Amino acid sequence: MWKRKELKKNARRSIRQNYWRMVSVCFLIALLTASYPLATAFLGVHPLSHIDTISNLHQTFETETTSQILEETATTTAENFAFSRDLLTEMGVDPSTDTVAVVTNDFHIARAKLLAARNGYGHAAGVPAELPWVHLQINYYLREAFAMVKTFLFD
Repeated sequence: MWKRKELKKNARRSIRQNYWRMVSVCFLIALLTASYPLATAFLGVHPLSHIDTISNLHQTFETETTSQILEETATTTAENFAFSRDLLTEMGVDPSTDTVAVVTNDFHIARAKLLAARNGYGHAAGVPAELPWVHLQINYYLREAFAMVKTFLFD
């Protein structure tokens, strides 16, 4: 049976020997997953916004694009709904009575609809967008679970 001192000694040695490898792997994963704006800028990847994607679909299927609004100043989903409310009102849409479609990733729809209701949107219809990288699905769903707890407690 291993003793506690042996385990600690082996763990320290292993960390000393592999520290920079572990740091390198973590950095590489952060860059490849593009979870942060720095990663996308570093890689030269500039993903399309939701509205750009929808506009491209409208052009492909030759449909109208007059009822789309892009709010780009918010840093959180709650802020996005608060700021979008003013934009919708300027366009003659009453968010408290009219149906508003919310385009977001499929894992984010439940929290987005909750935040929409808290911001006075009468009926927010969720329009799911598929994740670009299927291998990151577990990561996004897990993060969203923690975000949902944060929303219940603080938003």
